[in-house]
Amino acid sequence: MPSYDLPAIIITIIVIIWLLWQCWKKPKLEESHASMSRQSWKTDITQQSPVSGSIACPSTITAISPLHRTSSSTSGEIKTGRAKSVAETRKLFDKSSSDDGRKSVHSDSYPVKNDQPFVAAARTNSVQYDPNQQPPRSRSEGKKDHLHYWFVESQSNPKNDPLILWLNGGPGCSSLLGLLQENGPFLINADGKALHLNAHSWNANASVLYLEAPAGVGFSYTDAPDERLDDDITATKNWEALVQFFNEFPRFKSNDFYITGESYAGKYIPTLVDEILNRTPEFKMKLKGMAIGNGLMADALVDATLPIFLNQHLMYDEKEWNAHVKKCCQGNVALCQQEQSAICNAEWQEFIYQAWDSPISPYNMYQKCKPSQDRFLFDLQYRFREKRNFDKFLERHAKSKAPACDLDAQAETYLNKPTVRKALGIPANVQSFNECNTNVLLGYDQSKYPSVHDQIDRALKRGVKTMLYYGDVDMACNVMHGQQFSEEFIKDPENTFKWYFVDRVAGGKWMQEGNFRFVSVRGSGHMVPKDNPIVAKHIIDRFINWAPLDSADE
Repeated sequence: MPSYDLPAIIITIIVIIWLLWQCWKKPKLEESHASMSRQSWKTDITQQSPVSGSIACPSTITAISPLHRTSSSTSGEIKTGRAKSVAETRKLFDKSSSDDGRKSVHSDSYPVKNDQPFVAAARTNSVQYDPNQQPPRSRSEGKKDHLHYWFVESQSNPKNDPLILWLNGGPGCSSLLGLLQENGPFLINADGKALHLNAHSWNANASVLYLEAPAGVGFSYTDAPDERLDDDITATKNWEALVQFFNEFPRFKSNDFYITGESYAGKYIPTLVDEILNRTPEFKMKLKGMAIGNGLMADALVDATLPIFLNQHLMYDEKEWNAHVKKCCQGNVALCQQEQSAICNAEWQEFIYQAWDSPISPYNMYQKCKPSQDRFLFDLQYRFREKRNFDKFLERHAKSKAPACDLDAQAETYLNKPTVRKALGIPANVQSFNECNTNVLLGYDQSKYPSVHDQIDRALKRGVKTMLYYGDVDMACNVMHGQQFSEEFIKDPENTFKWYFVDRVAGGKWMQEGNFRFVSVRGSGHMVPKDNPIVAKHIIDRFINWAPLDSADE
């Protein structure tokens, strides 16, 4: 009697059934989301077949292209196909490439009719690029940055769908957090051991590039670790990385290009857009727009609005708050944002200290508080940029013994697995993955642009569509700061806040003037795609299509 690999047969049957279901069933967003919460696909890039290589000069970028089985050639061209089944893809993993990475692991492709491909990793071979044959700017001679990225092609029509760049902030936090915890095709399970499918992935109808920048963040590293960074230097290096990406993958040059991100990307993105526009004669990108989630847009506005925002959430003693408003703001809360006396400024700073020393998450005031001392200290060093304020806060915190509330660390657990590092082709000498790098933060000069008003103004005048969206229960970059910043560009009194709905449920409010759009997301924190993936997908799709948020659902 012939023997059969029963587990492989069962897995194949399950996958085929799921593929057919994906082809013919188009569930409502909430139904799809509920289905995904019941399903836990143990998808693991370590079960796929990687191809090795990198792009070099003036920065080195390691390319990783999941969601498509990929072939590599010495020219760095990537040919995509689709895997028939998990079992078949795992079988391919047994094939090994040559040590120098120039031999294709799999030279054939397996097209299927289903639009949901399986994950696979690919790393391209070395390609040199030097704009105008000039030495790299802001660089020690002979030194290079090695910027790691992860690229996912559109599941719909990668040839014509837009290309999105995603940047997390910090400064010093990895964009792989966005990929694996927010809007990527696969999200990390709660235990950090495996992945599950994301029903609301942004690559459903767009290709997405997740860039770990600046060097030192995530798996990116540098030959000049003592180099001091600022927003201009980071913008230049990110521009160079994009130039290399487009030269390595020229087929994406003609796609509409959007830059997105969150948090300190409120500084990264406008300065990068400025760099792209200023250097168009050197290299033209088809830049169409930028979308920033809970971004840090203006430092002074964050401090001016945070206590007012938190008082609306009953964070302070009412008598203490009213006494301050009466003494320092002439009884009018709006006047509290104006310049105050030294005594009143000290009281205002005390309100900020109280907020950050409270037992709630700074990124979502209503989520469960989970201890994370390292991330807690990182957040504080970011928040209290002046050393005297940071030291004063630590002294207070030591006395109060409030819990250190912050985010989970599933990404660190997953990405530091030896099998995952091997599948991603991370060299052995590269540091372990950390969600955020304190050394990058402390070595980063954040003082260059207290506000990015001018950069956004220039971009709007050049026709770059701009959207700021804010979860409205975020303490780190609060929605009031975002709204007041946006009102510098939305001045027509006719353009008022309007409700928008997703699946007949209120998603938040929005307003728009010309090419500038401001959006609030109801009940979401700092990471909107994580807290409310359905609404996040809705607003990014409407942004790319420049469709009104309050029009009928598609």
